[in-house]
Amino acid sequence: MKITEQRLSTILKVKENQKKTAQQELHSIKNEKKRQLEALDHLEETKEAAIGGLARNGILRATDVHVNRAYIQHLTQQLKIQMKKINSIETEEHDKREELLEKTKSKRIFEKLEEKRQAEVQQESQRKEQRLMDVLANRMQWETK
Repeated sequence: MKITEQRLSTILKVKENQKKTAQQELHSIKNEKKRQLEALDHLEETKEAAIGGLARNGILRATDVHVNRAYIQHLTQQLKIQMKKINSIETEEHDKREELLEKTKSKRIFEKLEEKRQAEVQQESQRKEQRLMDVLANRMQWETK
């Protein structure tokens, strides 16, 4: 089945749009990952500050130790949740990279088809031109005799 010039052009436009969409989605995922990593850093700093604050205070009441311990456990839990979010985003990022790679490959295939089609058109044009030149040369040869 031959793909017409118009159809191939349309397919190339669609492939380009798909590629751009995937690139934009990957960019969004990267931004989200960056935000989540910053949130993770903040949680880690908060936990370290809470642990450091407990050690600096010296003699504490039992309730203070209990409250601080509960706060540190809460922060530890939040860190685990944040790590799960980041792992999920990294998986999504990997999948989106694979999708972008596939879309890029697909687009390249159609670009090569377009190049091949253009080469065929050029070759056919050259053949027609050569036939015309041959016919004209034959006519001129017959007319000079």
